Amino acid sequence: MALLGLFLPPTLFVVLADDTEVNSPATAGESKLSYTVGEKYTVVIPTTISLTDQAGADGKWGTGTANVTLKASDNALKIPSVYTLAVAITKDQTLKLTTTGDIDEGLAYTIKKDDSNGAAVSPDGNSFVSAPARTTADVTQTLSIESGAPKLAGNYTGILNFTVKVVPQDITIAGEPWRILSMDIDPNTEGNQALVIRVNSLTDTEMGLSTSTGARTKINFLSATATSGGLPAGTGEGKRSYYYFDSDGSNAYEDSGLAAGYGLKAAIDYYYTNYIATNESAVAKVNQVSLHNPTLGEWNAAHNLSWVYNDGWYDDYYKDTNFKTTLDADSGSKQAFALSYGDLNSIGLSSPEGNFLFPFSFWTRSPGLYHNTAGRCSGNDWEGGKFNHYFYLLDELNGLDEPNPPAFVRPALVYTIDNDAIINPISPIS
Repeated sequence: MALLGLFLPPTLFVVLADDTEVNSPATAGESKLSYTVGEKYTVVIPTTISLTDQAGADGKWGTGTANVTLKASDNALKIPSVYTLAVAITKDQTLKLTTTGDIDEGLAYTIKKDDSNGAAVSPDGNSFVSAPARTTADVTQTLSIESGAPKLAGNYTGILNFTVKVVPQDITIAGEPWRILSMDIDPNTEGNQALVIRVNSLTDTEMGLSTSTGARTKINFLSATATSGGLPAGTGEGKRSYYYFDSDGSNAYEDSGLAAGYGLKAAIDYYYTNYIATNESAVAKVNQVSLHNPTLGEWNAAHNLSWVYNDGWYDDYYKDTNFKTTLDADSGSKQAFALSYGDLNSIGLSSPEGNFLFPFSFWTRSPGLYHNTAGRCSGNDWEGGKFNHYFYLLDELNGLDEPNPPAFVRPALVYTIDNDAIINPISPIS
């Protein structure tokens, strides 16, 4: 049999941006200099992998190796400090080689790391080689390719596609992976106060809803004791009306914590108290924050609206940039919380390129489209930067499944990341 050839896309050079030159002031006197550090990197992928016919020699057929290299630029991989450069084999490819006259489905081949005894590399979109920002040396991964037994003599060829992405990183807090959304929400305060969200949604046990170890990943926004009877906030056992703003102007997120073990805030508070606050090393790095949950009057003023507690809608609810979480060492509190649209929009979720949250799906603490809804992030529903779904506050309680099923609970923290932190490449999320 002749050589087997696996043809790949040409060597891939990816450059995000060049460094911006620092120019000296043209005139005398004080002048502000601006210097932008560019993001750039290079990934080298071989154009062709030749598989050598070894039939009868060691029991193997076409075999060959190829190197994929992530090159450090100027002795440091220039991508944002919170990110990792990752290369994967494009998802859902058919790993088959074909030849002229072959009437079968093709010659299957396998890909493994390093050599034929290495870990399998699959066309699943998950990275097989990655490097965190500021890596100072090239990172190379050798791939071992081995074909099955051919039926015809000839040259077998195929196309193997790769994806190259800059992806966020995770950090472990109290034994769980958390996604870093912003490395530092307040550059004017010393240190890295990172905005992070838990990768895995809270379980039934972690929300205080059951002693079962089974994972409950969804919960209604308001307490199960909420009614549609127009009761004011805080009436008996956390009862209130089902509107986002109640008749006294109060905020539904705050009221969702009135009955312990029920509602979004109550579930998150339970998790924080029992799983974060009890972990000495974790709670020491949680920052005091203010959430700035709006009253009805503040919501209207921010958007020039005239909602009343039981009527109103706002088409651009998901564009809200107000009411974001801020550091507050004086009067804030250490807490876990649901993200607001102000938080999400402040970290650059204005284009599909910023869509590293998905396929996350979770409640936000912000008002939704209508007066009786709350906003969410909806997994796999990103459309041009729009959070295009909302949730009725009592969907789960009312037993509704479509079109507005109940949402997951994924708490956020503002967490100090220091030099001792172990930051890991992004983990798959389902």
